[in-house]
Amino acid sequence: VFDGRLNERMISVREFESAVRSVAGALVRHGVKRGDHVFLSLTTQPELIQAFWTVLWLRAIPCALFPEHGAEALLARFQAGRADVLITDRESGALDEAAASYGALRMTLRYDSLAAETAGEPAAIPSDVTPDDPAFMVFTSGSTGFPKAVLHRHGIAPAILRSMRDVLGVGLDETYWCTAHPAWITGSVYGILGPVLSGVTMIAYNGAFHAKRWLPLIETAGVTTLYTAPSALRGLMRMDDAFYQGFDLSKLRAVFSVGEPLSGEVYAWG
Repeated sequence: VFDGRLNERMISVREFESAVRSVAGALVRHGVKRGDHVFLSLTTQPELIQAFWTVLWLRAIPCALFPEHGAEALLARFQAGRADVLITDRESGALDEAAASYGALRMTLRYDSLAAETAGEPAAIPSDVTPDDPAFMVFTSGSTGFPKAVLHRHGIAPAILRSMRDVLGVGLDETYWCTAHPAWITGSVYGILGPVLSGVTMIAYNGAFHAKRWLPLIETAGVTTLYTAPSALRGLMRMDDAFYQGFDLSKLRAVFSVGEPLSGEVYAWG
């Protein structure tokens, strides 16, 4: 995990699972149950990833929200996604306004308070799940109308694993970074689900986009596979060749792009 100043924090598999089970226990004690639509508005990547997996663990249905959405966009998503529970990590006028207008939220919970709860037992993972059970929700981009809530089922997992292995070519010895926010399908599937299912080392970054942050991160972490978007690549293109000569990118095996057409100019530069 890297913050905006590129301070590094390592989270082991054991620590990740312990956090997931602990917060899952707290959610159960607060009345979150299987099948609930749990919307996540968290500003830090590791906590968002952990919260997403925590809700999945309980067989509730997580949906990540983009933190820059205004009240109108949030309300529309609450309504279309039939939100039951909201988990957040901050005070937000937009969230408060949307929640008040929606009126059907059973509860709003703070992630830091959930993570701090130590009473009670960690939650056990439910075993009676089928491939057709709903797993997570994501909203379409809205390029052909208002964004629509799409439910994906647990049976998507084998396809995610195949694409991580056969399309992205990510192996167990790699360091992988998907730059997409989890509010979008790429971020949910390839920034949260795919890396954990595949057991690879993944990067989470809490800072803003800038080549002067991304390139040191890629070098320092030894990123081998980068999954990003043409808009980000165009931003990287603004730096001159001398800037890139200051970094050792020899470990970077592959760069993948998604979200819009990749122009010949950006491809040639890459």
